[in-house]
Amino acid sequence: MSKVSDVIDLLSSRKKSISCGGKQGLRMIMVDLGFRDTPGDTDNHRIFTHAALSDETDFKSTSVDCTHHQNKPMKMPYVVKIIGILRKYKETFEEWERIENENAQG
Repeated sequence: MSKVSDVIDLLSSRKKSISCGGKQGLRMIMVDLGFRDTPGDTDNHRIFTHAALSDETDFKSTSVDCTHHQNKPMKMPYVVKIIGILRKYKETFEEWERIENENAQG
């Protein structure tokens, strides 16, 4: 399975318990997929951009509200929104991963 598929499965199985913060939090997961994580109007509002994804697709940005307690579960609609975005661009992420794996094998 691809990295993005693993993330989609993880978020789908934990959508009621995923938090923004921590090693297994949404922010780290998104950064690991190449997204840039920046604060919005307040620090608990996070904006995710992805330069390469924007160059190759119609993706611009997405945002979530991490609540004031970033290690507590976030609101499920935000997790569902991120799952939808990852599903929409899954083929692009998988193509990049395939190319990266081919280049690594040299």
